Amino acid sequence: MGYTFATVKYLLTHSDFFKNKKVLTLGTLFPYITTKQRHHLACLGFAYSDESDFSRQLFIKKLGAKSVSALDVSDYQGAEVIWNLNTPILSCNYSTYDAVIDLGTLEHLSNNSIALTNIFWLLAARGRYYYSCVMNNWVDHGFFQFSPTFFFDMCRSNRSLNLLEIQVCTTSYYHPICKPNCFPVKLALASRERSVFTGCIETLPEKNPIGVNLNFIQSSYEFGAHAVNISSSRHRSGLLELLKSLFLLFYLNSPFTLTLKLKTYSLACIVLGKKNYLDSNYNVLE
Repeated sequence: MGYTFATVKYLLTHSDFFKNKKVLTLGTLFPYITTKQRHHLACLGFAYSDESDFSRQLFIKKLGAKSVSALDVSDYQGAEVIWNLNTPILSCNYSTYDAVIDLGTLEHLSNNSIALTNIFWLLAARGRYYYSCVMNNWVDHGFFQFSPTFFFDMCRSNRSLNLLEIQVCTTSYYHPICKPNCFPVKLALASRERSVFTGCIETLPEKNPIGVNLNFIQSSYEFGAHAVNISSSRHRSGLLELLKSLFLLFYLNSPFTLTLKLKTYSLACIVLGKKNYLDSNYNVLE
């Protein structure tokens, strides 16, 4: 649980937002950055000296935040706010912070419903929840591995939440994801490497008085959307995968019969040397 090179670069792109803001990190966060990556950050204008004080150097000295505090279940790493996010926070803490930084906490909490409700109660109106959640190939790292659709559908089910952006990352693959209402498609990412996704959710002034609604089902099943598979590989460019995805999206929604679709798709798989098949729900599997 901490800062990676990618998450620091991502936060640096939001420098305008953090000026004079109150920031809360979930856990006392430390950097997991190589010497080469550290030099790269220095070239971007962020050179740090003390890893134990990394959050203060990043948010206050570099990004101009007003304050930065840490919330943790205990004070063994010096957190200022002590609380178990599996239990509802006290109302005196509502709307206290402008930004909550979660770089690997949510998957370690057993009650995500209460934890997320707590996070959004901690945020003031127009505050932002910056998150980085494990996705594929993190078995037993925590209780859960998340899918981007969870955050899509959570924001779709809550008028008080606005999903600003989300992207999927591995060590060799990067894929930005658009908002779910752009077209009816579900992205199924099969990755040979460990993958995470990062993003940002904004709280709007119209807060639900009873908290965040987490009583929702996956929209792709609710609306019968089809699926497109985007497979991670060191030898595939993001543009090529996007073109393949758009072709499959058109193909799956074409007026061809199911039998013709299966035959032509199987032929395409043979030509491309792939072993992908369509299931009864038109999901593309690998």
